[in-house]
Amino acid sequence: MIVRDSAVAAFTFKPGAFWTVARTVNPWLLAGACAVTALRVFVGGWRFRFISDGRLGLAEGVRGQLAWDFLSNFTPTAIGGGPIAIVYLARDQNIPVGEASAFMLFSMVLDQIWFALSIPLLLGASSFFNVFPDVAYGFGHWTFFAVFAGMLVWAILFSYAILFRPQLLRRLAGWVFSLRPLRRFRRRVVREATRFSERAHRMREQSVPFYLKSFLLTIGVWMGR
Repeated sequence: MIVRDSAVAAFTFKPGAFWTVARTVNPWLLAGACAVTALRVFVGGWRFRFISDGRLGLAEGVRGQLAWDFLSNFTPTAIGGGPIAIVYLARDQNIPVGEASAFMLFSMVLDQIWFALSIPLLLGASSFFNVFPDVAYGFGHWTFFAVFAGMLVWAILFSYAILFRPQLLRRLAGWVFSLRPLRRFRRRVVREATRFSERAHRMREQSVPFYLKSFLLTIGVWMGR
């Protein structure tokens, strides 16, 4: 994908058009956008530090958020850079992959909840602002309602699986890696899945303020986008 994007850029880049647009850019707005982006990454790192209960430092959390954002630009949207960023987090902080997976997947749970809640907010705002194009009214509302219902169901199932039934991942990993070509990795994968289950269990026992602050940090991350 990097090679493809580089080739597209090489054949489509027009210096004249670039400098024409560059001369119209407001430097203050550009600086503000850069500052908001930096703040968003900082809040994302803070969220990693908080949900890991200090297992990840602020600097490590910021690097993890940067890795997640960067890798998301080179991986499919449905997956994002999370799976690869898990490995980066584990190696950067020298922690088990299972623990890093728990931190990353819990962050994904928070993101999914935010997505699900943002849709009814948009629907409510459409009563006061032109959220949808005129041609989309009627069809757009029903589409958004269907998307909201689907994302809400997915967020509930995803949250339940991560926090309340993490052993499902361990069983699935054990079954997949019992296949002959993958059997040599089975012991290590099951060990990491067990660590994931243990960390998820500790997260599940956290107090309500822990979840509220985690979600507030998630809102902060997405407000900067």
